[in-house]
Amino acid sequence: MLNPETFEKLLLKYSETITCVIFMGGEWSCLEMLILINIVKKFRLKVALYTGLNEKQIQRKYPELLNILDFIKTGKWISSLGGLDKLKTNQILKDLRSGEILNKYFLH
Repeated sequence: MLNPETFEKLLLKYSETITCVIFMGGEWSCLEMLILINIVKKFRLKVALYTGLNEKQIQRKYPELLNILDFIKTGKWISSLGGLDKLKTNQILKDLRSGEILNKYFLH
């Protein structure tokens, strides 16, 4: 896991050129992620999570995350269903601030 001090230095270096930090991949510790998310918020950047879990699973296991994230992409990758650019995808990208599903912006 990325330690908070190194993470903050990276954000300081790139904060003028980025608008959002995305956490993705593998298993993660909610407590460690909350620490990093709070650092992101200090820089007034948006924060997103890409997870194979669905929103109900996140709500049940880590309810505090949904209150601090700006965006969440849910749904396990299933190659036969494709990603956000496919109508039949099982993945959902959601703006948690407005509740809007953003998949439509990826369709061709």
